[in-house]
Amino acid sequence: MTVIRVVITDDQPLHRNVLKSSLAALTRDGSPFQWDIVTEFQSGQELVDHVQNLSCDLFTLDIRMPTLDGLSTLHVLRSRFGITTPICMVSSENPDNIDRFLEQRAPDSVRNMSVDEKYGHLKKVEDRLTQGIVEEGKINTLLEACEKLAVNPITYAEKLGANGFLLKPYKPDQISNVIIEVVNGKTYTASHCIS
Repeated sequence: MTVIRVVITDDQPLHRNVLKSSLAALTRDGSPFQWDIVTEFQSGQELVDHVQNLSCDLFTLDIRMPTLDGLSTLHVLRSRFGITTPICMVSSENPDNIDRFLEQRAPDSVRNMSVDEKYGHLKKVEDRLTQGIVEEGKINTLLEACEKLAVNPITYAEKLGANGFLLKPYKPDQISNVIIEVVNGKTYTASHCIS
């Protein structure tokens, strides 16, 4: 049996425990993998602070976390640290609902921006994150920038290099399908796992 070492990052203990239990159940259900939880973090900043001392086969990152959200953490792991390990994003928000919500509350100035303009603003935030710079009076996290610019954070996570997406509350078949596909080197986007 192949042992898969997982690092879980989520600010909610309940969600960390549910994911751990689900992975343990997969092993009992005849999965070719045994899931070893290397460690858990409550924020993206905690993960970033310790990532150089970690060795794992899979990261899970909640999108909404205090201090450093999942999108910003994903970007920092990929750009600043060059992490190529698969990363599976986690959210309780359905991507279809996010698009409608963001569009409804966006001011006209944002609605009139092109995708390229929005991504240009997001790139500036990415650059600050890569360099570890926080500028007073500026948006310094990608989740906040996505919300201000009416960009779906789940879609943007895919652009940043996320390999998978899990929707809370977790369903056993979703965890099985997504996690195993990601571990096997496939990208499993939100559109694949929400119907």
